[in-house]
Amino acid sequence: MQKTMGWLRSIAKNGYLPSIILWGGILFLVFSSLQTFFSAITPKGIGLTTDSVAYIWSAENLQNGLGLGRLTGSGAFKPMTHWPPLYSILIALIGKPGIDNYEVAKYIGAVLLALYILLLVIVTGKVSSSPIAVIGGAILLASPITWIVFLYALSEPLYLVLMLGGLLAFLRFLSLKRKIWLILSAFIVSLSIVTRYVGVAMLAAFILAFWLYDLKAWKCKLKDSILFLAISILPLALWLAYNQFAFHNATNRSLLYNPIPPADYSQLLETIKLMVKPITGFFDVGMRKVILSVAFLAWGGYLYLDAKRGKPVAETPYESSPVRFLIIFNIIHVCLYSVMVVISRLYFDPMIDIFRERIIYPAYLSLFILLVWCAGYLWRVTIRKGWFTTALSAILFAFLCVSFYQGFNQDTSYLVKKSIKDGIGIAAMRTDTHPIVKVFQGLPPSDLVYSDNIEVLYLLTGYPSYQLTDTSLDNFSLLVKQNAHKRTYYVIFRTRAFTKNVLELFPNIRLLYSAEDGKILEQFE
Repeated sequence: MQKTMGWLRSIAKNGYLPSIILWGGILFLVFSSLQTFFSAITPKGIGLTTDSVAYIWSAENLQNGLGLGRLTGSGAFKPMTHWPPLYSILIALIGKPGIDNYEVAKYIGAVLLALYILLLVIVTGKVSSSPIAVIGGAILLASPITWIVFLYALSEPLYLVLMLGGLLAFLRFLSLKRKIWLILSAFIVSLSIVTRYVGVAMLAAFILAFWLYDLKAWKCKLKDSILFLAISILPLALWLAYNQFAFHNATNRSLLYNPIPPADYSQLLETIKLMVKPITGFFDVGMRKVILSVAFLAWGGYLYLDAKRGKPVAETPYESSPVRFLIIFNIIHVCLYSVMVVISRLYFDPMIDIFRERIIYPAYLSLFILLVWCAGYLWRVTIRKGWFTTALSAILFAFLCVSFYQGFNQDTSYLVKKSIKDGIGIAAMRTDTHPIVKVFQGLPPSDLVYSDNIEVLYLLTGYPSYQLTDTSLDNFSLLVKQNAHKRTYYVIFRTRAFTKNVLELFPNIRLLYSAEDGKILEQFE
């Protein structure tokens, strides 16, 4: 026993114990999260939205030599200029023609999840102690909002990994003062911008935080800022220039004011409720809270005794330039990201659902890093005050940590079970036995196909179509006249009342298939 305690004291004295906690915690979180990830998506496939299908569809066309984009109902190529290209390019590079790219997206998602955990705990460990960073990582990974993002084939997980990677490289630059880390950070940030255009907010946060964390040496900062900006913006500039030159359309977005309807704000309230819901279980006492309280108390007592012997507890938050930068960066990033998302929704893309979890998540991540820093700072302060404050803060922290972990885990378990049973998003529709697939296989060849959801139609049948963006009867009447001498199919997934009106008003249109999951109409000559 004495040898064991002596070995542990030797490890702690030489600084190995924090590293063991950090890397042991990372490995545990990686393996447990990957097990959850694969169990959730293996039965029905990775979660899909219409954006997911658009990304994968574009990747398939790139693999087949058509370019990054999709086919229209007449077989014409339509380039993908509305979104940045990196996520689709990554799928295309890893997959091959003939391989199911939905499977490729699944394994890309698993790798991104593992990298996210690794970088998250390391970055939060920079602003707190190793145990708090690991506990914080566990709480964030228990959050259903995290899984809503990572269980889908979307560009957000790649963006989050690049955000944390860019941060970590920049922190190394501030610590070591070596330009190679600045260049690496700028390169990673450049990739984030061609993953999501809102990465421009991250770039601005880097530049502003770099100037504000230390107001000295402005001449050196000016050179470094110019270098960082030039490298970061280059891929985006090349992408936009290529789109403009090749397709005469840089981003396929137009400047037009689109007010946010009041109904959308109810989604914001639901998302906020999901974030803070576990606080309601704070006063529920359980064995996990007792065990963690004792562990925190023992740890705090150990640090308190070290402080009494003259050993410093830890550096204060502003003694370290990297920590100071990280705090300032995340404060600025929350503000700039939120402003840019709102502006994008108001003036460039009315289809952005800005209050959904996946859109809010990058700001949620920055807020979480700040909360971990606050927790670490309060812990360092309270354990200097004496045994009573150490015990009180240990109980408070333990109750908060366990309440949020357990509360989040309940909602996450429900999401995972739903994914296992039915699939999430439109992944549940992806099966060869789906009725729409059978109907399409038995239809005569058509000249044109229109759909109010071209991504779902392609997912189910592999059939390209034209987007039926306006389902008003006036617009539909024009389509009917234009296609008077052609066999045309209309596949409707969302607007059911519209289908009923069409059948009543147009005698040359008949119903071929009708169910809760969609309808198929045929216009005959």
